[in-house]
Amino acid sequence: MTTLQRPLVLALLALLVGPVAAEPVPGLWERRFTAFLADPVTGEPKPWAEPAQQRCMSEADLRKLPFVSAAASKASYESNGSRCTVSDETRSGAVASWNLQCREKDGRKAQMRVSVEASAEQMVSRSRLAMEDKAPGASDVEAEVRMQRLGACDAGKP
Repeated sequence: MTTLQRPLVLALLALLVGPVAAEPVPGLWERRFTAFLADPVTGEPKPWAEPAQQRCMSEADLRKLPFVSAAASKASYESNGSRCTVSDETRSGAVASWNLQCREKDGRKAQMRVSVEASAEQMVSRSRLAMEDKAPGASDVEAEVRMQRLGACDAGKP
């Protein structure tokens, strides 16, 4: 992964679960993140995953997540100096989706399509980030974040 691809993927981490259609239940949650990045030599998509992370989350913690709404996603991306707009936001039951168009502080343009399905026990988000102004080493990124509630928190679990 190039140094340019890593910031793009990390930006996705903050955005990728999307707006929550159902209130998630506090407890022990596990997050799994997978991205598909183009191989710099072949151009073929290759998976890149981070190790699963578990965290005890209170109701307040769940509400503070940067991906609970399209507006929160926009704010999260803009915290890196980008200017963004949200469009085509839709909700139907437990499924929501939207487009996010951003101009990064270096002038590059990015477009993202995010969809999420959420329940009290699980959140799954899929997104595709396309960079309009390709810089050397930049590529489009498809990513998925899965969050699963594992149960009640243990007293010693952070």
